[in-house]
Amino acid sequence: MEQDRLNADSICPSRFSDHGELRYALRALDQFAPWVRKIFLVTNGQVPDWLDCSSDRVTIVCHDELFPDRNDLPTFNSHAIELHLHRIPGLSEHYLYFNDDVFLGSPVAPDDFNSPLTSQRIYFEDWGMPFFTDGSTLGRALTRTQQLLNARYGENRKWRAIAHTPQIYKRSILQEVEGIWAEDFRRTSRNRFRAADDVALRVLYYHVLVEDKRYRCFPTTAKEPATYVFFRLGANPKRARQRLGEIVELRPKFFCLNDDLGADESPEAAATSLELASFLEAYFPNPSRFEKPSMAPVPVA
Repeated sequence: MEQDRLNADSICPSRFSDHGELRYALRALDQFAPWVRKIFLVTNGQVPDWLDCSSDRVTIVCHDELFPDRNDLPTFNSHAIELHLHRIPGLSEHYLYFNDDVFLGSPVAPDDFNSPLTSQRIYFEDWGMPFFTDGSTLGRALTRTQQLLNARYGENRKWRAIAHTPQIYKRSILQEVEGIWAEDFRRTSRNRFRAADDVALRVLYYHVLVEDKRYRCFPTTAKEPATYVFFRLGANPKRARQRLGEIVELRPKFFCLNDDLGADESPEAAATSLELASFLEAYFPNPSRFEKPSMAPVPVA
């Protein structure tokens, strides 16, 4: 019963709702980072009906191509999936990882993520992560990950939160990190839904880069609002209109639109969804090279 309670937030409707984010995230990538050579879309087998699969720049990758142990599938745990992304066939040594609610808001260059001078760039928030003894599954997983870092690098540390921006990883370093915490990786992989004992890869990986002097990295704060905007969408259309309007005005390099509407079926939630749809279509009106020409979005009234 305790596991069921902890997983309640991991199976809420907002985990499965779709506001067209993926289509617009690809438009943003095509417009603002045309230097990206190859795009891999990781799904459990679904293919968006608007996606032009004939493009040689986009490949659909199914979960069963990544997980070494097929008994871990099916999975609905993003923490588990993230641990295996480095196993994508044909993936570069350095790769960028986007969640589908993370967008490019203006042109970016490779040096925004990795350069010969600074190596991997890490975008941190300007606050430290708290320790959660109860509460959300995600919060407890972040606490568990901090405990792993404390055990290796020293107790009573204040570990900074990772910004919701595109994340750059190096496959060979990730394999080393997996070797250090092999059992924790395996346990996370077996958890079909987010669980309190999950490893949060972004937290573990980036703090290893900072702490281990063998690696070269460039930690920086993702300063709001010039570089980065994070907005959690709730059932408040007036607030959504205001914050989305600020993004239009600021044109930050990165922004994250985190869906927190859940199962809310109120008129306010519906109006917020319409605000989001209007914003995305206005910000990214031009179809990407990855869309079928006959599959234009339905105009929002």
